[in-house]
Amino acid sequence: MHRLATLGIVLACTSHLALAENRHDTCKPAAPDEKLASAFDPGTSLGELAAWVSGFSCKNVVFSDDTAQRARKLTVIVPAALTPRQAEQLFADAIEAAGLVIVRRANTMLIKPGVEPSPARVGQERDIDAAPDAPAADEFDAETKQLIHEVDTDLRMKDATHYIMSGSLLGNLIASSTWVISQATFTPALRKGQPAGFTLTGIKPRSLAARLGLHNGDVLRTLNGLPIDTDDEQITAATQTIIDDTITLAIERAGKPLTIAIDVVSLH
Repeated sequence: MHRLATLGIVLACTSHLALAENRHDTCKPAAPDEKLASAFDPGTSLGELAAWVSGFSCKNVVFSDDTAQRARKLTVIVPAALTPRQAEQLFADAIEAAGLVIVRRANTMLIKPGVEPSPARVGQERDIDAAPDAPAADEFDAETKQLIHEVDTDLRMKDATHYIMSGSLLGNLIASSTWVISQATFTPALRKGQPAGFTLTGIKPRSLAARLGLHNGDVLRTLNGLPIDTDDEQITAATQTIIDDTITLAIERAGKPLTIAIDVVSLH
């Protein structure tokens, strides 16, 4: 007799959504500069963490009952208030600590068991500052796998700062801007106390960011001449305005300016 796995589905806005007769309030994500005070009891469950991240991000969180059993008791200590970006990163770190992974699909986070380490890696030390390996292919849905395959075939390097990609790949990347943004961690950078782009970290080997020649520690200043200095939504907006035959990324590396150019061409 088959037992249907119960899906733990935490819909966005768990803490903000109020139901009234003939009326549904919409979820409003926390402002990028809002400070979120968070306190967790010892033995916090995956469901409680999911409801927390969904409440301020307005993102759906989905996980199976079996997955929930792998993260029944988590200890999360938060000494200070967090911005929404920091809080979502804390959630991702807690998920990783439980041996789980997050698969991002548009406005949904699907939580799944992680890939078990190979015997060769058990007991080996690892540089904690090094970027993690690229996720295993089976961590992605079919659509994302197809996009990754297209990146492999339709993104080519001419030299260290000059790349070419197909127009179809560019269109698919723009349509999948959430996945594009997930290829690195964006931390606000300041210049003379003012927002001045984002410092890139968490760039994984063979990821899109790495394939475009971006390094951990690079500071992204502009995209096609447009300032990138507030949040993911601005990056998405800038990405969606790309219509030129050449895309330029103005970055700062080790204190020196550098421009990466991507020519959009027909490859097929």
